[in-house]
Amino acid sequence: RTYHIQVSARRDFRVPWRPSYDVVVRGPQWQVPRRGMFSPDTPYHWRVRSRSVPGVWSAWSPIWTFQWRGPCVPLQVCNEFTERGILLHWAPNPRGTRPVAYDVYGSDEKGFPVHREPYDAYVRGRTPGNLVMRTSATSLLVVCPKPTAPNQNRCYYRVVAVDAEGTESVSSALAE
Repeated sequence: RTYHIQVSARRDFRVPWRPSYDVVVRGPQWQVPRRGMFSPDTPYHWRVRSRSVPGVWSAWSPIWTFQWRGPCVPLQVCNEFTERGILLHWAPNPRGTRPVAYDVYGSDEKGFPVHREPYDAYVRGRTPGNLVMRTSATSLLVVCPKPTAPNQNRCYYRVVAVDAEGTESVSSALAE
């Protein structure tokens, strides 16, 4: 079977929440394509319909509503030049759940997407993950003479907040 899934902040589904939340999938399971794509305390609506083998769509299911709970994107991401190297700073977002950790990502690609594991990048093909490390602090030495973590000494950085449940925010604005 094939299924059509829609997610929207509007109960009339006139506009999907993101283009990737108006999808047709094969099989009865689907995962949100990217983490951190919802805002906390905002009602979202979703529905589904199925297509039979001959290609006839069913009626839409009842509309279900959910609210995402998790941390919001870190704020004020910036760097500071110090004697030890470049220190990346950020502030926790007062909205959403309280972060207990932050994942810092680094890349030489401006506008890069965050990935822990290798991923398929459009045009470039298989690309290594870009996680620098997880920290509970709100700053991290990202450029230094003797790097101690992968993806240190890069041109661009992003920060993702993680709460006690392991829920992650969307990635921060780019710091260069």
